[in-house]
Amino acid sequence: TKYQPLPPGIQRPPDDPRFAAKSGDGPEYPTTAEEAKKAGYITLKGGGYLFERREGGKTVQGVVVPGTIIMTQGLIELFGCGEAGKVHESVIRMDCDIHSLDMALGLAELKRGRIPQQLATPDPEAGSRVVILVQWKEGEGKVLTYRAEDLIIHAKRESLMPRVGWTYVGNFFEREDPTSTSTQKKTHRILAASGTHSLMTTWRDPSALFDNPIPDAVDDTVYAANWMVLPPAGMKVRVIIRPPNDEEQKEIESVERSL
Repeated sequence: TKYQPLPPGIQRPPDDPRFAAKSGDGPEYPTTAEEAKKAGYITLKGGGYLFERREGGKTVQGVVVPGTIIMTQGLIELFGCGEAGKVHESVIRMDCDIHSLDMALGLAELKRGRIPQQLATPDPEAGSRVVILVQWKEGEGKVLTYRAEDLIIHAKRESLMPRVGWTYVGNFFEREDPTSTSTQKKTHRILAASGTHSLMTTWRDPSALFDNPIPDAVDDTVYAANWMVLPPAGMKVRVIIRPPNDEEQKEIESVERSL
């Protein structure tokens, strides 16, 4: 599908230095399943792979899935959705099997749980906080890597989205088996995100795989796609999900205190 980011007659907004961001210096991740296998990574059904590598003297586990840029400006409710999700208000369509992605997150030792009840306060019931990166290549092959927050505008703060990462929620819903009888009721646990295809949300969504932990996520007029940094709609990207490193964790804690 060829995505059209702008309706006819609507022009790209002018450059705005408040929303500029620089590419990070993170490592380049494999693009294809063949490259991932050569690196010794476990490929996933439907696209993507589970990786384990040494970074900064430590072993890091995480998941990489392919995606496509589908929205470059305007208000959003999600950063990433599945193919049958809210593509009209998501920055990225993630081209992967949702159940396989969820299973890989567990293999990467990430814990599902609720969003924290209060920022800057330890919550043992909260899910793992993750850093989400987006990587793509420019025309001549230069690799660009951005934090997901830098691809999102906080409209009310008139700044980039605060860098607090996302919480791995991964809720399951109980659904009654329609074939069960009145005397033998059966229920099934269903991964909520597999039904809604809401994978990484900016607006609070209990069915999301990853949810925005910032309290203002209850307002659907807060977050917008950052036209200053995002590549054109249709660009193929890699979405990298991993725990924060020590420097990123300190930044998250500092930002949470400021919020």
